[in-house]
Amino acid sequence: LINLSKRKSLLISTVKRIKTLGYGLSVKKINHVSVIKDVFWGSIFPMELPVSKFLNIQNFIVSDGSVIEDLSLAYQTWGNLNYNMDNAILICHGYTNHHHALDKDIGWFNNFMGPYKAIDTNKYFVICSNMLGSSFGTTGPKSIYKKTNKPYGSNFPKITNLDIIKAQKLLVKSFKIKKLYAALGYSFGGHLVYL
Repeated sequence: LINLSKRKSLLISTVKRIKTLGYGLSVKKINHVSVIKDVFWGSIFPMELPVSKFLNIQNFIVSDGSVIEDLSLAYQTWGNLNYNMDNAILICHGYTNHHHALDKDIGWFNNFMGPYKAIDTNKYFVICSNMLGSSFGTTGPKSIYKKTNKPYGSNFPKITNLDIIKAQKLLVKSFKIKKLYAALGYSFGGHLVYL
């Protein structure tokens, strides 16, 4: 775990912007960088980090028939996709985690992934997306709902695990990958892999 002073320092240098706020949160400017502060616990955490990439998906239909008109799926990749496009690995994060699996400060898969490790980024192209509905960059309840010009909040569609997987499949397809070399995850991410 990162102590609070180191975490604040990390966030000052890495948080780019905050789109919207949820209940119990406030925006604070530190050295001209917006960060979110949890009013109740005093912790500061990122919503989007500079290393995130985004896939924009139009008119994403969820299981209950609702439509997310502009789905923005945050993700991060490591390594290179080979010529045959058969070296891709999808990693699914835990329920309350983020897609920054490999990062010297906040990476949760650092011990297993990287050059010459079990998930060798010199050999594999690794993809980790932020799950649909999360608060770490992908469209979720904190995102702006076009009909009200306010955060979705309780208006956010009732998504299922299959909707999360569907969004991840669209991300994989965007790379023109037909078959993954492997898919893995821990905790809730492990559950998604088995579905």
